[in-house]
Amino acid sequence: MIAVVDYGAGNVQSVVNALAAIEAPVVLTNDTAAILNAAGVIVPGVGAAQDTIRNMERHGVIAPLLEVIRRGTPYLGICMGMQALMSFSEEHGGQRCLDVIPGRVRRLETTLPVPHMGWNQARPTLRALEHPLLRGIAADAHVY
Repeated sequence: MIAVVDYGAGNVQSVVNALAAIEAPVVLTNDTAAILNAAGVIVPGVGAAQDTIRNMERHGVIAPLLEVIRRGTPYLGICMGMQALMSFSEEHGGQRCLDVIPGRVRRLETTLPVPHMGWNQARPTLRALEHPLLRGIAADAHVY
């Protein structure tokens, strides 16, 4: 069983749906026993480190996550689920994280635009619509 950790935030349902689509055994949970007994753990997330850590604390998932990582259970952190593993994040004035991976998540210092990650409406050119990666995707579809 793969445990997708539900800590009250994140893109959990899309991860559960993807695993269900490939018929992987999956449970959406914040139950300590389910997390500790899982063959693998996935922690998705969107947003800021401060909200992520607060929600993890409120849902009581930090201790079981640290334990499965200590045991060597496969762990997949998606976006904030990976950032939370660092020692510290500089977002919004700073946030102590889980300290699994020593280091700081630092703000990008650049004068260039920072790429946007998220849902957007596709507006490909006619030529781009011929590309195999876009085959079957409507010209005005919302994509991530």
